Amino acid sequence: LHILDMSLPRDIHSFTRKFSEENGKLDVLVNNAGCMVNTRELTGDDLEKNFATNTLGTHIMTQGLVDLLKKSSDPRVIIVSSGGMLVQKLNVNDLQFEKMSPFDGTMAYAQNKRQQIVM
Repeated sequence: LHILDMSLPRDIHSFTRKFSEENGKLDVLVNNAGCMVNTRELTGDDLEKNFATNTLGTHIMTQGLVDLLKKSSDPRVIIVSSGGMLVQKLNVNDLQFEKMSPFDGTMAYAQNKRQQIVM
């Protein structure tokens, strides 16, 4: 069991490096991170918290472990999304919801889940 704050890119990079050093391969990666912060909050890296956790964190984790996945005979990456994504089309012009006014955490979450699937 590994506990990790998926909103912190440096921590994710550190985790994937250490995990890769300690393991010879990875058969399955399940990305199931999700948060729904109802106010626009920034992380210490000035990233919007929902985006940092749900989209960027998932991407960094997957990219950081892709070499281990390639060593498996039948690697899988599973991204757990949500039906909530169906209420949002992909908006590549406002990934961190700087233009969303008023901020709506539910719609931000839906947009993040859409982003995950498009990745």
